[in-house]
Parts: sequence; C-alpha cells; structure tokens
Amino acid sequence: MPRFSPQATDLRRFIEAYWVLDARHGLVLSPEPVHTFPSLAAEFVLGLRGTLVLHYHGRRIKVNESVAFGYIDGGLTVDARGVERAIVVTLQARGLAALAPFAAVPLPAFADETIVAAHDLFGEALAPLERHLDACPPDRIAPVLDAWLRSRLDARRAGVVAEVAPLLRPDTTVAALPRLTGLSYSTLARHFRAACGLPPKRYLRRHRFRHVLDALPSRADLPPDWLDFVARFGYHDQSHLIRDVRHFTGLTPPALHALATAPVVGEAAHGEHAPVTKIYKA
Repeated sequence: MPRFSPQATDLRRFIEAYWVLDARHGLVLSPEPVHTFPSLAAEFVLGLRGTLVLHYHGRRIKVNESVAFGYIDGGLTVDARGVERAIVVTLQARGLAALAPFAAVPLPAFADETIVAAHDLFGEALAPLERHLDACPPDRIAPVLDAWLRSRLDARRAGVVAEVAPLLRPDTTVAALPRLTGLSYSTLARHFRAACGLPPKRYLRRHRFRHVLDALPSRADLPPDWLDFVARFGYHDQSHLIRDVRHFTGLTPPALHALATAPVVGEAAHGEHAPVTKIYKA
C-alpha cells in the first residue's frame, strides 16, 4: 500500500501520511486481517469502495462508508479483503488535537466514540471530495487531499496540545508538564480536554505505550528487553509495564511480541511477495 507525504509544510504539522489502497492497480493491504493497538495517531478512511470488516471489543462491524478512528482500546482487527479502494489519512501522534484543525465539530465527545462516520466530523463538504478522489489515479490523490485539507485548516483549533506534543519524551510525567510548558496543571488539563478529549495523565499514558509498540523488535529471534523498556519509557517497574500491555492490548508482553513478529505473505504492488506484519503501527 503506497505511502504519500503531504506536500504542504503547514499540513505536515498535523498529517503524517496518506496511504492508498486500490485493488484495480494492485495496491493491496494484505490477504490477511491486520491488528492495530492504541496509539495517539487518529486516522480516517476516505473514498471507501467495498466493505471494511472490523473486529472490536467482541463485535464484528461492517463499514461501507468513510469512517474515522479515534482512541482504540484493547486492540482492533481490520480486514480489508473486501475493499476495492480506500485512502487512509494518518495524523500526527497528537491524539484528536491533530484532527481538530480540520473537523467541523468539537471533538471531546469523539474521545468516547472510537469509530464514527467521517461525514459526522467533516459535514457536507466531504461528499464532493469523495467523488473527486474516486476519479483520481493513485499518484494524484496526495495533491487533491492537500488542497482539500488546506482549505479547511484552522491551526488555532489545535491550540496548546499541538505545541506541547513535540516536547514530550516517553518518560515525561504529569508532574513535569507545568515545568516543561510554563502553564499550570489546571490550564493544561482544560486545553488537553478541549483539544483531544483526554486529561493529561491519560494522554501521557498512551504516549508512553506508543513508544513501547514502536520499540518492539520485528524478528522473533530477538526478544524484547522488557527491563530496558521499563527504564527507557519511565515505568515504575516491570509489573507497571505488564499492566499497561494488558490494559491496551489484552495480551501478555510475550504474546504481544509474538503477534508483532508473526509474518503473513502479502501480495505487494506489481505482484511481488513481501512479508506483512500482523500488527499495524500507525
């Protein structure tokens, strides 16, 4: 599935990448379902043609329209085998604060609605974009998205969170936030809730766990050094790390690593075979 970066520098503060899935051009995701675990990178899927099947919290959800993903808890399985075409927009890892500058509605309530119709977020302006994207060849999708997103961009809506996020380390604590930002905790809490729907403590917990996922070795014969993870990412002890792994994924740390390193054979562009990880890291 090809990855395109926004060409406009002001968009790169909020948008990480555009991913294009188009079965007609051999641009497919994987012949097997993939799994995604909590991160701070919200996503939305546009121009969906076909059916996306989601397994989440014991439910099987069939999606046949543009959809947005917020804060995933416990793991989500995505089966795109029934999708003919879709464009995935991955935002920067700032939670919903990265989505706020483009949305037509306030976002705090979205923190409790993990999967929502994209039309509810973007309003009537989304339909013309979907029609335009449907007619675009894959190499023209990024410029079209750039133009549409720039027309909606209001960076003021991201506020303090967009400024604070690049300053955060994996081991940044709640107590360190006022010193780091020069703002009181009550002020920070108000801004975090308004911009991304989470209080600072929950935001930082996800921020730390995102680094755990990113640091997982990609080879089964290279087991993670969990004690090193504890030290690097600011966990109190190994039990603290295990609790977070169980909370966010429902798995033990060894089971999480096993899933991350269990390859499936995917059909890449132009018919080439390539390993596809069973964990998708946004």
